[in-house]
Amino acid sequence: MTYHLLTTAYHPQTNGLTERLNKTLDDMLAMYVDVDQKNWDNILPFVTFAYNSAKQETMGFSPFCLIHGRDMDTSLDAILPFLPDE
Repeated sequence: MTYHLLTTAYHPQTNGLTERLNKTLDDMLAMYVDVDQKNWDNILPFVTFAYNSAKQETMGFSPFCLIHGRDMDTSLDAILPFLPDE
């Protein structure tokens, strides 16, 4: 069962899980952003896709799988069935 917890606005310490996710996304963005840091908004969709499709060690599932009950379909999944077997 999922519970909705209310937290105090502008007090990030009360919502540690959200702050941890923000730190993870910040670290991922830092790896790919330009030196002038002006292209982060172009990279953000790719970073969130990577995070949501990656299997988390603690849970054993990706965030997408936990929400939707299945693995995420990618462009590669669409062409793999047509590749010859070796």
